[in-house]
Order: sequence, then C-alpha cells, then structure tokens
Amino acid sequence: MIATLETLKKELEEYKDTLVIGCGEVVKLIDVEEGEFDYYWVYMHRNGHISGESCVGKWTPLKGFLPDDEYKKLEHPFNYLLKLLHDAGYKLVNREWVKDEEG
Repeated sequence: MIATLETLKKELEEYKDTLVIGCGEVVKLIDVEEGEFDYYWVYMHRNGHISGESCVGKWTPLKGFLPDDEYKKLEHPFNYLLKLLHDAGYKLVNREWVKDEEG
C-alpha cells in the first residue's frame, strides 16, 4: 500500500504531541508533512530542535506502553522547554522557533 498524506495523518492522530522513539531517540511526535520528494514525520527533540524524518522510517509510541509515572518522567523536560519557549514569546513556524511579534 502506498502511503498518502491523508493515511499518514490518520496514523498520527492518536499519537500527535506524545513521546515516541524516532530518529533513534525519545522525541515528541509533532506532525507529518509533505516535502518535495517524500512525506516526513516531524519531531521535537529534547533540546527543542525540530527535525523531519522520512516516513519510510517508523516511530514507536511510548504512551500507553510505559507505566504512566515513567512516561511522565520522560515527558517532563519536553513540557518544561515548551513552557519556557511559550513564556518567552516563541511559537513554532515551519519547523523553526520564532518570536511571536503579536505577544
């Protein structure tokens, strides 16, 4: 079966904004997008870096598979960083953190 953006978005739905193993590390799954040559899973890394990985690669969900307390420990640094960025007036635009001029 050939993947389409619509089928990939459906696959993403349940796990959007949750932690997964992707790119060989624990990352937050943000979105799926269409690129010039492929579709890409969009991830946020623990340091705030946003990257894309070809949808040829697969991610492994962690939420619901780890005990809740262990999942929350892994999730904490991501949520803390997102809060800091939000409080400083940054928003995510096209895989880049930019200062929100309205805020």
